[in-house]
Amino acid sequence: MNRLRLRTLTSITAIVMIAIVGCSPTDDLVVAPLPDDLDSPSASPVIAVIDNAYEPEAVVITAGTTVTWEWQGRAAHDVVGPRFDSGIMIAGSFQQTFTEVGSHPYVCSLHPGMVGVAHVIEAVS
Repeated sequence: MNRLRLRTLTSITAIVMIAIVGCSPTDDLVVAPLPDDLDSPSASPVIAVIDNAYEPEAVVITAGTTVTWEWQGRAAHDVVGPRFDSGIMIAGSFQQTFTEVGSHPYVCSLHPGMVGVAHVIEAVS
């Protein structure tokens, strides 16, 4: 999937999730069904939290994978998703292990346009 298409899909997923649960981007985010056309999963994804953006904005992982967010900018941000919250940070890192299959949107509660998603697929045994 090309980067522009993935970025558009990520933004649409986050906007739909926010619309479903209400006005606040952090209130009751929910896990959504997976899109049909995902890239191969990443084994150990690291997401940069930098200057009002998550880079990359979307990751594909298998159930049981831990995602790491690393603060690289100068501003305060957080990572808030269904059943996890990093707290507001300026430096350091935050990790979350995803066990439930589905699309897990997350936002920065300080910057509502700052959105991302972890697409969790079934682990192949």
